[in-house]
Amino acid sequence: EAFCVKFCKEHKVDLVLHTIDLAAFAKNNRYSIEEAGRVFRYEKFYNCLEEKKFDLIATAHHRDDVVESLFMNLFKGTGLKGASSIAIKLNESVIRPLLDISKNDIYAYIEDEELDFVVDETNFENDYYRNTIRNKIVPEIEALQPDFAKKIASFCKISKELDEYLVKNEKVDLSKDIFGNDFIPKKQLMGVPSSILNYRLKELFTCWGLSENRNQLWENLHTKINDNSTGVIPLKGNNFLCIDADGLRKKKEYLHEELIIDENFKSGNFKTLDNDFKITLNKTDKNIYFLSVSSDCGLDEEFQLDKNHFPYKVSYRFDGIRNVKGKKLKDIFVKKRVPMSYKDYWPLILTNDNRAYKILFIKRWL
Repeated sequence: EAFCVKFCKEHKVDLVLHTIDLAAFAKNNRYSIEEAGRVFRYEKFYNCLEEKKFDLIATAHHRDDVVESLFMNLFKGTGLKGASSIAIKLNESVIRPLLDISKNDIYAYIEDEELDFVVDETNFENDYYRNTIRNKIVPEIEALQPDFAKKIASFCKISKELDEYLVKNEKVDLSKDIFGNDFIPKKQLMGVPSSILNYRLKELFTCWGLSENRNQLWENLHTKINDNSTGVIPLKGNNFLCIDADGLRKKKEYLHEELIIDENFKSGNFKTLDNDFKITLNKTDKNIYFLSVSSDCGLDEEFQLDKNHFPYKVSYRFDGIRNVKGKKLKDIFVKKRVPMSYKDYWPLILTNDNRAYKILFIKRWL
């Protein structure tokens, strides 16, 4: 700190200093000490950028930092993004202009120009993960391959190029099923390596609310897709990722309230499969009843009711239910290839003896 104060005073450079109890900050936010320091630094960087109306933040990361960050990512487990290590341009506000320059090159420049400098003594303490890599692992590799850091930096650049290409080009075409729900057909996912599947789905899954910690998820998802098995994965906001025989879809969990329809019924609403439905009962002069169903997803249907089955009710499939002809709904759903995640939520019009008089919109499926 004293060196910075003296340097900035001599060169008439504005200096902004901040102090913090880093251990307390790390504990309160559940960070490691290293991560806590990074979060705090960048928070102050961005504050300074805004307050002083600067255009950019330039950090002093160099090529040795690229090597250390790569090893840290590899040891923790990573893909191409982690293999890219750190980028010259973090975002629109932060650049790292020295990433192609080694620490030894910087020392050589300092010596040639006879510049004053200071070394942080904590860099030589192996209490931190990065320091252990810097002080123990890197020297051993350097002894075997003196120019390995340059080769590592080249590898990181290639990884970054591949990562950016895959992010841009490996995307799924998001479809909508008849209920207007997000849907990814299985054909876009079959036979795809799990690493590529990650690229195809990660942007979409982030929007859907999947956790960032996905390694186990990708493995399970890849297995289920290629084994043609089904399953459900919880998402944020009471949503679920449903792995169905025909693909992936996001579905919301909700409570169902049965809607009773007797001869005096006029109109009412019910919700299922993430949509609101409106039901209207119309009676002709000849005492013939017609039920009209419309929805916010564009589905509508109208059909005649048998007055001998009043009162009807809007409900959903349950074990053992059959239609009025005695056929099991389970067999009908299998024949129509209704997704696993929809079978227990598909809207039905039931008779007074709990038989399915009408499976709404089933003719529109597939």
